[in-house]
Amino acid sequence: MAPRRHGNPKRLRASYNRNGGLTLVPLPRFVGRAQAIAHVLIEQKGLPTDIAAPEFSERASGEPFVRLGKDHVGGHDCVVLASGPLTWELLGQLQLVLYYLSGRRAQRIAIVLMYLPWSRSEKPEGDKELALTPALVLFLKNATGFSDGGVSLDRIIAADLHASAIGGFGGRPGLITEVSFTRRLLQQGISDARQEFGNGNPKVCILYADATAQTRYEWAVAKACSELGVGELPWVTGPKGRVSSHHSYLRGLYGDLDALHGSVVVSVDDEMATGGTNDKAAAAIINTYQPRCVWSTVTHGVLCAGAPALLANPDRHIARVYMADTILHEPRPELVPLIKAGTLRVVPCLDDWANIIRFHHLDINLREQR
Repeated sequence: MAPRRHGNPKRLRASYNRNGGLTLVPLPRFVGRAQAIAHVLIEQKGLPTDIAAPEFSERASGEPFVRLGKDHVGGHDCVVLASGPLTWELLGQLQLVLYYLSGRRAQRIAIVLMYLPWSRSEKPEGDKELALTPALVLFLKNATGFSDGGVSLDRIIAADLHASAIGGFGGRPGLITEVSFTRRLLQQGISDARQEFGNGNPKVCILYADATAQTRYEWAVAKACSELGVGELPWVTGPKGRVSSHHSYLRGLYGDLDALHGSVVVSVDDEMATGGTNDKAAAAIINTYQPRCVWSTVTHGVLCAGAPALLANPDRHIARVYMADTILHEPRPELVPLIKAGTLRVVPCLDDWANIIRFHHLDINLREQR
């Protein structure tokens, strides 16, 4: 399942890579994504790219097994494509494919985990749950058998981590590398507001989910405004009270509160899970400050539990959600009506993923892409 390897070498920043040719190794649901990325890399970036898709199956006994040969793997720079949320099946597939890549003597192994699994479990919960994000990193590092002479896991690339501290869980600099799509989402949201609400210059106010979100994403807001030719936008921040990592509530607001009335309020956060907290925050703002509407930008549209029903409810308070394509939504029929209605806006980031992988392969600083 390998695209033809061609392209103009002059279009490459470097035509040689000491880690061998680039091979994408998609988990089963990501074969289509790998083909699309490979097409961009080959046709638009001039970078020869192969695909080696492992076959996962089960014996009659129910035990899993994998088929993956040495073609396009041995001596190659292999990049595994996957994404959370984590399931038992995904965890097993990740560990097995890393084991196989090491056994087939890949020259270098990296994982693009578009949405980092277990990212909301970065700290303990009460006295019965341990932090699981460090465990995931340990499982993936050990799966290559590096301690027994295998190939070490070079890098885990993930978009917009749930907490900046996760970047330090790798045990060495750069093992967990964060990239961000927040600017891309904000550009789309602000552009749509300018086009849809007249005169090309409506009132737009940025809502940060909490002080941490403000610290992490102020740069993205400034960059998006600069690239759109928009001046500095007013902002508000909503500090959260937190019952656990999965349950929180809005304590209040501070910032440019006078700017909320009549504005298109665009919130910024890394993910939306059930959507309950997001919608309650929007309700508090609408009831108190009467904005024109509240839109949400989230890199990861987890949209679990009652989120689809909430967003389909005509009495909801979040009018629209912009999300990146970090989590596959195609197998979820309940999201299709929301996408068709424009309630969910999936912002494609295919070119970004292709550039991220190209930068990794050619050892170009990923900060340039971020």
